[in-house]
Amino acid sequence: MAEEQGRAGDEGEERIIALLEGLGWTKRGDIGIDVEYDYKYHPDRGNTYGVDGYMTYNGPYRDKERGLIIESKNVKWESSSPKKFRGWADDTLEKVEAVPESDDFEEYLNFGESRIVNAGILSVWTRDEENYNDETFQGYFDEINLHPKKRRKYQILALGNRELNRLASLHAQFQSLQEKDEVTSIDFFYPPRPDSHSARMPLVSLEYLLSDFVFARAEIEQSVSNVTVTRDVGIVFHFDDTDLESLNFMYQAVIEHGMEDVDELRVYIYDDDKDDIQMASVQEEFRNNGRPSEMTGKAPDLKLKTLRKTNYADHADTLREE
Repeated sequence: MAEEQGRAGDEGEERIIALLEGLGWTKRGDIGIDVEYDYKYHPDRGNTYGVDGYMTYNGPYRDKERGLIIESKNVKWESSSPKKFRGWADDTLEKVEAVPESDDFEEYLNFGESRIVNAGILSVWTRDEENYNDETFQGYFDEINLHPKKRRKYQILALGNRELNRLASLHAQFQSLQEKDEVTSIDFFYPPRPDSHSARMPLVSLEYLLSDFVFARAEIEQSVSNVTVTRDVGIVFHFDDTDLESLNFMYQAVIEHGMEDVDELRVYIYDDDKDDIQMASVQEEFRNNGRPSEMTGKAPDLKLKTLRKTNYADHADTLREE
């Protein structure tokens, strides 16, 4: 049976799913599905679990495709409270624990595929953005200690306005680069690990969703003296504080992760509302006297660009219409 709220067309569910689809994830089945299961570790709740959405992706570093339970809340800030946030987080964990073990899940959402399903995303969008307070939001979740009923490891990722706006900005910029005539290929870049090679794919994995540095690599074609040449371009989407320490740390990560062998390095710095003069001064110091100036040998051409803020609700609504 479909979950009533979902069948009514909850725009919150549709928004987060549309954005994650844009970031390379796959929606499975329908939204707003009720899963029936008598989970013995949840004796104090009914046997109906309303699943807003179920999505999968086949990312790096794992042998199997990953499945995630998606929960969405579309709220007013004045009606939020630590108790409500705790309830949403607990409810999401219970669904991640119980739903994958049910026959309904296999029949209506997973369709018998072998996947790793041990994580969930709780998306909480505050409609009255002018009242949203990120410090308070983070405090709500910092105080939550989730306790799985079984001795297994689960991941629950909470996304508030700040995180959702960041992801919308990331997707908007990546999409813009994809559409440029000079760009012949572009993918997100996953550095090698001790037990795996590096990977390139048009996908933002769970681990990248909240990362301060998201890497990508592209190939572009440029005309030089009537000759078309191909240039390798490294891309960093920079969401950390815009200061010299952060930029130097980012550049060190570029070197350590094998991104310094490109012809050009573009760093898209997220607009964090600092004064333009302050931003320009920090960037000039980084470029001339920071970590790039210490490079031995030929360093890539460095271009610092601004990653403009994109509103999550507006951007996701556009994706829903496409």
